[in-house]
Amino acid sequence: MHNVRRPNWRSIVVFGGFALYAGTALACFSLPRNLVRPHSAVVDDATQILWAEVIGTQAAKSTSDARRPVTYTLRVLQVLKGQAGATIQLNGEGDLSGIWDTTFSNHVEDEFWSRYSGRMGVNGDCSMVSPHFMIGKRYLIMHSSLPDTKHFERVDNDDDRWFKYVKRMTLSVR
Repeated sequence: MHNVRRPNWRSIVVFGGFALYAGTALACFSLPRNLVRPHSAVVDDATQILWAEVIGTQAAKSTSDARRPVTYTLRVLQVLKGQAGATIQLNGEGDLSGIWDTTFSNHVEDEFWSRYSGRMGVNGDCSMVSPHFMIGKRYLIMHSSLPDTKHFERVDNDDDRWFKYVKRMTLSVR
């Protein structure tokens, strides 16, 4: 008689659990198209666009996915679309370890323009990460009902190519 091996149910359960965990943890293999829209669509959809400098941070109670939730205070340097006071506050991530705070070399790098992706990251569930900023740095802040990886681009000066593009796009609408 043949020796028939029975399945090892413990191994199957462990392997199945690992597969489910890995599927959840690695659910977002590439940037979702809805988070990396064309540059013109991001500007058009924004209800408010501000160039602002981060002047402070304060611990906050909670934000969606932040490991260390904070509220950033930014001084508004220029309003390109919508209205704003002298300062704004944004909830975000206070843990700045390992952040990517690039300007894409004042946004002249082809990567920013050809791939439609900005400096903001995407979580494993394909949602946007909480915004993060560095005190003393300047950012182009865009508010919209549609999230995008380009909503919080670091823009150190008004000679930045992204800043000029957004300014030209918003001036043509007025």
